[in-house]
Amino acid sequence: MLHLLGALFGIVLATATAPQTQAVPLSQWVPQTGAVFLVDTKDALGYLINTDGSFTAVPVILGQNRNIHYLGRTYLATTPEASWVVKKVDTQSDRIMFGKDGTFLRLFKNGVSSTPYGIHTNANIDNMLASDSKYYSYGCILVTKNVLDILEKMYEANDGSLRVVTMFGLDGEKMSRRVEGTASVKPQTENASRMTTMKS
Repeated sequence: MLHLLGALFGIVLATATAPQTQAVPLSQWVPQTGAVFLVDTKDALGYLINTDGSFTAVPVILGQNRNIHYLGRTYLATTPEASWVVKKVDTQSDRIMFGKDGTFLRLFKNGVSSTPYGIHTNANIDNMLASDSKYYSYGCILVTKNVLDILEKMYEANDGSLRVVTMFGLDGEKMSRRVEGTASVKPQTENASRMTTMKS
């Protein structure tokens, strides 16, 4: 736990001066301007982190560690480690793959390049989370509907921008560098070119 708090404190320091980290239940966590979504792909946990140090942990589903063929592409489905910015919210028509609302938070790598990756839910998310494995997607980050709603509110509260960091295992120094790399990215108002969404 101390290692986790130290790592999270490192990411908070990259965004603002915070007195200490404080874990709170999801029901009590209120997003603030500048909040970050950190995803530990090793332990399949997501952390909603405010700049005042308050954070909460949520389970996530991530990409399978195998090669897949989908939409004319063959690739390793493992969710990549990167710094991202959600800069666009799409609505997908497949309500099984993307949940009943089809909400898809599009990830832009380093806040610049639109990618097929995103954050969304799935009609079978509860069954996935209840299983032993947490690696079912085709590369995207899957969350429950209530967590997706929180992430969308964070995106809206930051004028159409949400910083996301994916890492294999928590490393405070590496997290700080990744967050600092996306901290100055501003949301683009022009329409980005639409890319085919990766099945997740």
